[in-house]
Amino acid sequence: MPSVIEIIWGLNAALLSWILRQYFKLRKEINDIKLELKRNEFLAESIEKLFKSQEKILETLQEVRVDQGIMFERIERYHDDSKAKRRTISIKHSK
Repeated sequence: MPSVIEIIWGLNAALLSWILRQYFKLRKEINDIKLELKRNEFLAESIEKLFKSQEKILETLQEVRVDQGIMFERIERYHDDSKAKRRTISIKHSK
């Protein structure tokens, strides 16, 4: 039969083994959480950069739209002026 000291050492070893297993499980979970936080940080930065670039794209599209509006207005004015000149010319030639 084992002595009391051997039983205590056996229990201590078992308890120490259980504590170490819990420690390493906890350490692994903490490292996983840190890694996930880093990923989330990079994801947040990427989303922020994407948002800024989309704002720039929107501004550019709005400028293009304004430029197109100006261009179409000028084309329309040019055609109206051309029609007016043709009418003036045709009126002069018809007299």
